[in-house]
Amino acid sequence: MQRIRKYGQQVRETIRSGSPEWSQAVTVMFAEHRRRIQGELVTIFGRLRENGHPENGDDIDRAAFGYDQELGSARVNQLNQMLRQIEHAAARHAQSRYGRCGHCNEGIPLARLRSLPFALFCRECQETKERRERLLGRSFAY
Repeated sequence: MQRIRKYGQQVRETIRSGSPEWSQAVTVMFAEHRRRIQGELVTIFGRLRENGHPENGDDIDRAAFGYDQELGSARVNQLNQMLRQIEHAAARHAQSRYGRCGHCNEGIPLARLRSLPFALFCRECQETKERRERLLGRSFAY
Protein backbone atom coordinates (compact mmCIF):
# COMPACT_ATOMS: atom_id res chain seq x y z
CA MET A 1 0.00 0.00 0.00
CA GLN A 2 1.23 3.48 -0.78
CA ARG A 3 -0.08 6.59 0.90
CA ILE A 4 -0.74 9.31 -1.65
CA ARG A 5 -2.43 12.66 -1.79
CA LYS A 6 -5.47 12.76 -3.98
CA TYR A 7 -7.11 16.16 -4.45
CA GLY A 8 -5.40 17.43 -1.29
CA GLN A 9 -6.55 14.56 0.94
CA GLN A 10 -4.44 11.65 2.07
CA VAL A 11 -5.83 8.29 1.04
CA ARG A 12 -4.53 4.75 1.16
CA GLU A 13 -4.55 2.74 -2.00
CA THR A 14 -2.34 0.56 -4.11
CA ILE A 15 -1.06 2.39 -7.14
CA ARG A 16 0.74 0.68 -9.95
CA SER A 17 3.44 2.75 -11.62
CA GLY A 18 2.23 3.90 -15.02
CA SER A 19 -1.46 3.45 -14.22
CA PRO A 20 -3.88 6.36 -14.77
CA GLU A 21 -4.24 6.74 -10.98
CA TRP A 22 -0.47 6.92 -10.57
CA SER A 23 -0.22 9.46 -13.37
CA GLN A 24 -2.92 11.59 -11.76
CA ALA A 25 -1.26 11.34 -8.33
CA VAL A 26 2.06 12.44 -9.82
CA THR A 27 0.42 15.37 -11.64
CA VAL A 28 -1.25 16.50 -8.40
CA MET A 29 2.05 16.09 -6.54
CA PHE A 30 3.86 18.32 -9.07
CA ALA A 31 1.14 20.96 -8.72
CA GLU A 32 1.37 20.88 -4.91
CA HIS A 33 5.16 21.28 -4.98
CA ARG A 34 4.94 24.14 -7.50
CA ARG A 35 2.30 25.88 -5.38
CA ARG A 36 4.37 25.50 -2.18
CA ILE A 37 7.56 26.79 -3.82
CA GLN A 38 5.81 29.70 -5.53
CA GLY A 39 4.16 30.63 -2.21
CA GLU A 40 7.54 30.66 -0.49
CA LEU A 41 8.96 32.84 -3.29
CA VAL A 42 6.14 35.35 -2.84
CA THR A 43 6.80 35.41 0.93
CA ILE A 44 10.53 35.98 0.45
CA PHE A 45 10.02 38.76 -2.11
CA GLY A 46 7.47 40.43 0.17
CA ARG A 47 9.83 40.27 3.14
CA LEU A 48 12.71 41.68 1.09
CA ARG A 49 10.50 44.52 -0.18
CA GLU A 50 9.21 45.50 3.26
CA ASN A 51 12.69 45.40 4.78
CA GLY A 52 13.92 48.33 2.74
CA HIS A 53 17.48 49.59 2.89
CA PRO A 54 18.18 51.26 6.25
CA GLU A 55 18.91 54.81 5.09
CA ASN A 56 19.47 56.18 8.59
CA GLY A 57 20.71 52.98 10.17
CA ASP A 58 24.08 52.34 11.71
CA ASP A 59 26.70 49.81 10.58
CA ILE A 60 24.91 46.95 12.34
CA ASP A 61 21.61 47.77 10.58
CA ARG A 62 23.35 47.89 7.21
CA ALA A 63 25.18 44.61 7.91
CA ALA A 64 21.95 42.90 8.97
CA PHE A 65 20.22 44.23 5.86
CA GLY A 66 23.03 42.92 3.64
CA TYR A 67 22.93 39.53 5.35
CA ASP A 68 19.13 39.29 4.92
CA GLN A 69 19.46 40.23 1.24
CA GLU A 70 22.13 37.58 0.63
CA LEU A 71 20.19 34.91 2.51
CA GLY A 72 16.99 35.75 0.66
CA SER A 73 18.79 35.74 -2.67
CA ALA A 74 20.36 32.34 -1.96
CA ARG A 75 16.98 30.88 -1.02
CA VAL A 76 15.36 32.34 -4.14
CA ASN A 77 18.08 30.71 -6.27
CA GLN A 78 17.54 27.39 -4.49
CA LEU A 79 13.76 27.54 -4.99
CA ASN A 80 14.13 28.49 -8.66
CA GLN A 81 16.45 25.50 -9.13
CA MET A 82 13.82 23.26 -7.49
CA LEU A 83 11.15 24.62 -9.86
CA ARG A 84 13.38 23.87 -12.86
CA GLN A 85 13.96 20.35 -11.55
CA ILE A 86 10.21 19.81 -11.09
CA GLU A 87 9.57 21.02 -14.65
CA HIS A 88 12.24 18.60 -15.88
CA ALA A 89 10.54 15.80 -13.90
CA ALA A 90 7.17 16.77 -15.41
CA ALA A 91 8.72 16.51 -18.89
CA ARG A 92 10.06 13.03 -18.00
CA HIS A 93 6.56 12.13 -16.76
CA ALA A 94 5.04 13.27 -20.08
CA GLN A 95 7.52 10.95 -21.85
CA SER A 96 6.63 8.04 -19.50
CA ARG A 97 10.17 8.04 -18.09
CA TYR A 98 9.33 9.49 -14.67
CA GLY A 99 9.66 7.33 -11.58
CA ARG A 100 12.30 4.97 -12.97
CA CYS A 101 15.85 4.97 -11.62
CA GLY A 102 18.31 6.40 -14.12
CA HIS A 103 20.82 3.67 -13.28
CA CYS A 104 19.07 0.38 -12.44
CA ASN A 105 15.75 1.26 -14.17
CA GLU A 106 13.77 -0.01 -11.15
CA GLY A 107 10.76 1.97 -9.99
CA ILE A 108 11.45 4.75 -7.50
CA PRO A 109 9.06 4.42 -4.53
CA LEU A 110 6.24 6.98 -4.52
CA ALA A 111 7.18 8.06 -0.98
CA ARG A 112 10.64 9.11 -2.24
CA LEU A 113 9.11 10.90 -5.22
CA ARG A 114 6.66 12.76 -2.97
CA SER A 115 9.48 14.10 -0.81
CA LEU A 116 11.93 14.58 -3.70
CA PRO A 117 9.81 14.83 -6.87
CA PHE A 118 12.83 15.38 -9.10
CA ALA A 119 14.69 12.26 -7.89
CA LEU A 120 16.59 10.68 -10.77
CA PHE A 121 17.78 7.62 -8.86
CA CYS A 122 16.36 5.16 -6.35
CA ARG A 123 17.75 5.50 -2.83
CA GLU A 124 20.26 2.66 -3.24
CA CYS A 125 21.72 3.98 -6.51
CA GLN A 126 21.78 7.55 -5.14
CA GLU A 127 23.71 6.39 -2.07
CA THR A 128 26.17 4.45 -4.26
CA LYS A 129 26.63 7.53 -6.46
CA GLU A 130 27.26 9.76 -3.42
CA ARG A 131 29.76 7.28 -1.93
CA ARG A 132 31.69 7.25 -5.22
CA GLU A 133 31.63 11.05 -5.36
CA ARG A 134 33.05 11.25 -1.82
CA LEU A 135 35.77 8.72 -2.64
CA LEU A 136 36.70 10.36 -5.94
CA GLY A 137 36.22 13.91 -4.70
CA ARG A 138 34.19 14.88 -7.76
CA SER A 139 30.75 14.50 -9.28
CA PHE A 140 30.03 11.05 -10.64
CA ALA A 141 27.50 10.31 -13.36
CA TYR A 142 26.22 6.86 -14.20
